[in-house]
Amino acid sequence: MRYLKPKVVSNTVPNSYFQFKNFTIQQGMCGMKVTTEGCLLGAWIPVETANSLLDIGTGTGLLPLMCAQRGTMPVTAIEIDQDACVQADENFQNSPWRDRLSVIHSPVQTFADSTKQTFDLIVCNPPFFTNNLKPSDPKRNMALHTDTLPMADLIQAIAALLSDTGSAYVLYPVHESAKFEQLALQQGLYACEKLEIINNPGQKPFRMIQGFKKTPETLSTNSLVIRDGDGHYSDQFTQLLSPYYLGL
Repeated sequence: MRYLKPKVVSNTVPNSYFQFKNFTIQQGMCGMKVTTEGCLLGAWIPVETANSLLDIGTGTGLLPLMCAQRGTMPVTAIEIDQDACVQADENFQNSPWRDRLSVIHSPVQTFADSTKQTFDLIVCNPPFFTNNLKPSDPKRNMALHTDTLPMADLIQAIAALLSDTGSAYVLYPVHESAKFEQLALQQGLYACEKLEIINNPGQKPFRMIQGFKKTPETLSTNSLVIRDGDGHYSDQFTQLLSPYYLGL
């Protein structure tokens, strides 16, 4: 998990924010902070032609804000943690796209069972730790561990909420992405895109973004290296994140 160093609001208030070019992420109330790989997910997925978008487990609201900057669709965010819901809504209301962003306080399992709405674009940066030693912060536990959103539940919810011609994108560690792909196939979701995220040249991928559809397509696989041999952001990374990051 590559957390980005935030700008601190003050030395006395236990809150922090991350400043993008066109919006601000307040994140002091959330277990999941802004991460490099989360930003890559938000910048990489195709949103320009989407008519509706659902973010499962929105946390700070990072992904809806990144997607809203590039698209024109309404965005629904689902979040199980009450404090994160409040923070995401704050971030939405302080953004230029407040009229297109909404957050719902609910487990996605309950939401999927209670709505007939479907979405043509679904995105999720899910928790992925299972048996790892848990931190003492319960919000970080919820954000990072699969107790409240097991992989099978997420796949079932995506299958129920995704339109017949829609696409869903998830971000997992590489070893978890293979398991997710196998379980997704059992629910009629076919991998159509993969982006391997590599930290430095010559290293193995540490995260995988996967795209899924309800009909089989030719699989497209690409890779992105975050830093070049000199330790600077790569041209790939800079091109993708320059609409968002200050200093790029």
